[in-house]
Amino acid sequence: MSYPAFVSRMVVVRSTTPRLPATMAVRSLCERLTSGGEFSLLPFSAVNPRYKAGFCHANVLHRTRTHGGSREFGWLVWEHPGLLAEGEFHSVWRSPTGELVDLTPRADGERLVMFVVDRERRLERSGTFDMTWANYSIRGGHPEPVERYIISRDHRFVKQMERLGFSRDQSLS
Repeated sequence: MSYPAFVSRMVVVRSTTPRLPATMAVRSLCERLTSGGEFSLLPFSAVNPRYKAGFCHANVLHRTRTHGGSREFGWLVWEHPGLLAEGEFHSVWRSPTGELVDLTPRADGERLVMFVVDRERRLERSGTFDMTWANYSIRGGHPEPVERYIISRDHRFVKQMERLGFSRDQSLS
């Protein structure tokens, strides 16, 4: 197949959990996200069929209210091999026995994640909106700034909150 000169073929590279030993980009990202940059590999634990992909903060809030324990904020680390390493702000559940548990399914079915605990950043409430952190990436050794963004309260969000027994205005922070 030929393409006009201004069109190139697009290559889709799926992000994945970094392999060990971690690459320089992944190690550098982990160090920039938190002091020490220590990470854990966590398997997905399907503890509740109502927990949906993309709703980690709501899922973990529900789990802490129904089973105790606490919420740990941090970053999922993804790698696009040879291109970039990326951090996605995330919540996991710390069980009453101290075990870190990732209970949010991945849309792509990934069963193992790399997680870095962040003891400084949190969700914050601003009026009626919850503020979280945008993804952070390192491309070719150049980090992008970590910025906040508003969690959308669209119909999917409201439906998931109601599915978990929360009101539509429930704060996640």
